[in-house]
Amino acid sequence: MSGVIQLKSKSMKRKISKLLSEWKTNPKRMPLIINGARQVGKTYIIKQFGKEQYEHLLYLNLEIEDNFCKFLETELSPDKIIQYLEAAKGVNVNAGNTLIFFDEIQVCQQALTSLKYFCEQAPEQHVIAAGSFPVGKVQQINGYSGHSVPLFRSIVYQLQFSHTYGKIA
Repeated sequence: MSGVIQLKSKSMKRKISKLLSEWKTNPKRMPLIINGARQVGKTYIIKQFGKEQYEHLLYLNLEIEDNFCKFLETELSPDKIIQYLEAAKGVNVNAGNTLIFFDEIQVCQQALTSLKYFCEQAPEQHVIAAGSFPVGKVQQINGYSGHSVPLFRSIVYQLQFSHTYGKIA
């Protein structure tokens, strides 16, 4: 079969995997926002990372988690958010052992705002958000929000595979 590429591994490793591992072990870790085009694998790579590196992955797709977004309209305290998520999802959130993953965060402004409070009030929690933001919004996210230090780290996600290709059959 000419032109067919066979991969040595079913799971292609991406350069972002290394960044995620460094983020996890960084003692000055802040909530992480991964921004990128739709359908490039942001959700897949973060879920994979969560399953491999944590005891629990608490995943919320904010496009369909209407009740959670409504809850955030009145409450932004990380402690209250964690209590809500534990009750709603039946998962015990343990700092360092649970990855909280807000997917499609661009649809819920209050979830984005909550990252500031996770940074300030609950830096021990491991929180990643992913979304597809317009260019102007990315500039706002990368800003300092009036504080002397950034409140969260934002990286623009580009689909970059490590060189793990097999032979062409």
